[in-house]
Amino acid sequence: MVGKSSRKTVNHREYSALVGKTVPRVIRNDSENEHYTRLLESLDSKPDPTPAEKELAELLTALIENFEEQHYALKRATPIESLTELMRASGLSSTSSERPASFLKS
Repeated sequence: MVGKSSRKTVNHREYSALVGKTVPRVIRNDSENEHYTRLLESLDSKPDPTPAEKELAELLTALIENFEEQHYALKRATPIESLTELMRASGLSSTSSERPASFLKS
């Protein structure tokens, strides 16, 4: 991914032109998120991005991450939910005669 490597001086004129072209702003819906994700993928696919392109990629990444954390964040599972999922994935049921933690020892 384009981003935090050794920092070179950003050409402000080039960066301003890129920002003027992409007009990055706070993402408010899925359509905007997809748009900025495509722009970021385009920057990431460049074999030798300029410092200005790296800077824009970093900004787009922050905007996308912010939107996705607010809209797609998974809720934390409780210990019981975690154990239930582990048991289900191991083929055990809550009525199994095996001790619940026995599958964790393998």
